[in-house]
Amino acid sequence: MRGIKGICHHITDYSSAIYDATFRGAYPIFFWEEKDYLIEQYKAIPPVNDENAPGAIAYTIKELMDTVNKVINQNYRLEDEIRHKYMQINEFDDRQNTARIIEFLKKDKIL
Repeated sequence: MRGIKGICHHITDYSSAIYDATFRGAYPIFFWEEKDYLIEQYKAIPPVNDENAPGAIAYTIKELMDTVNKVINQNYRLEDEIRHKYMQINEFDDRQNTARIIEFLKKDKIL
């Protein structure tokens, strides 16, 4: 979805794409309208939950619309709590992951 001034927000269920979108400047919103259904269908509890989700959470269309409007009104500014939860999952935020992988491969004499 496109927001004002070309800034994106990203609405997801449990997808790992949320982490890449957040890194690229998107405001993450988890839409969990069918959370209980999905847990029952797949017989698994996702690792992302109400306690650790690095983004806003909406369970209904109304909550989703209210959240989207709030995010637009605050100019997509990511709250400190969301940023903190994001950094708990993504230790590095410096665009040097490829260099780290190459160094790891060299250290283990794979390259």
